[in-house]
Amino acid sequence: MIWHLNSENGLQNNTVLSISTDREDNIWLALDNGVSVVYNTRFLRVNRWNNKNIGSIYDVAFYEDDLYISTNQGLFSVNAEVLNDNRGNNQIELVPNTEGFVLELYKTGDNKLLIGHSKRTLMPDKNRNLTQLSNRGGGMCTKPISINGKDYLIQSSYTTFNIYERNSVNGRWAFRNGLKDFSGQIQFFEIGHNETIWAAHSRKGLYKLKVDKEYKNVLSSTFYPSLDSANVAKIGVFALRNRIVFTDGDKCYTYDDLNDTIVPYDYLNNNIGHFKTSHRIVRVDDNSYWFITERDAALISLEEEKPVILNTIVYQNYGFIMLDNFENIVPVSKDYSLLCYHNGVAQIFHDKKIDAKETST
Repeated sequence: MIWHLNSENGLQNNTVLSISTDREDNIWLALDNGVSVVYNTRFLRVNRWNNKNIGSIYDVAFYEDDLYISTNQGLFSVNAEVLNDNRGNNQIELVPNTEGFVLELYKTGDNKLLIGHSKRTLMPDKNRNLTQLSNRGGGMCTKPISINGKDYLIQSSYTTFNIYERNSVNGRWAFRNGLKDFSGQIQFFEIGHNETIWAAHSRKGLYKLKVDKEYKNVLSSTFYPSLDSANVAKIGVFALRNRIVFTDGDKCYTYDDLNDTIVPYDYLNNNIGHFKTSHRIVRVDDNSYWFITERDAALISLEEEKPVILNTIVYQNYGFIMLDNFENIVPVSKDYSLLCYHNGVAQIFHDKKIDAKETST
């Protein structure tokens, strides 16, 4: 037996009345309740948990032997081998005391896992026991920083930025301080030159924050309600090949540090079609990035003189229900990424071409 598919891991129900295949060797199933298609392709592998309403998935991360899954229902875990097991071994469990929103899973440089919960920030051990790092809720985005040659973490949240430091003796992470003189719900941020933080609010505008060298105080703040005066929209900020790039759902922009201004980024806008309207950009490696829109995503290489679209995927073609403004694809290795959707994750293999015209019912 290679696969065992049923209502617990993907089908609408267990009564299969007829089976057929198409020219791509996908398997079509006529059921008592509608039609299912099983994608028998090498570029995409779907894991869906119909037997448990785990909710809308924000993020995923591997830690020890588990795949951790952050959702709007709490934090779930499942054995990491689930991605290589098509026989129905899909036992997923809610991690105790994590009910609520879990917005981010961040893997630290020393291979620990930071959990951004709506009420606190947590870190698990190898037995899934949780330690609270801070009671500041809503950790949404975390990045490494260096302060006086020592490694720290900076995390945006519902209210402010939090700084975490690692004990040099026991290796444990702990909350150090909150960034003073700033308050805002920041979904994305990037660190620029000379202790500059570009911070994108989850609903409105962009901040340029200048902080002190100890990352304790905000020295100055500049607010941008829009990237151009004609289009007031939700803004994102990302780093592409050491360049700060902004999105507003219309086009891409970048920062011109010589003139201290934000300008359209024509290198992207003129070469990636409608993916210039992406509201999220995720790094795969130094040369390739996922550009994510509300209806599709593209893996784009920036290695050549002009950007090259390597692959695209349309969510609706595969029945993926995405969470508006929180669509996410998580790169796992040079070989594949995990796309997050409602009640499931899908492996997308980078070296296999996805036919954007393929549809399902």
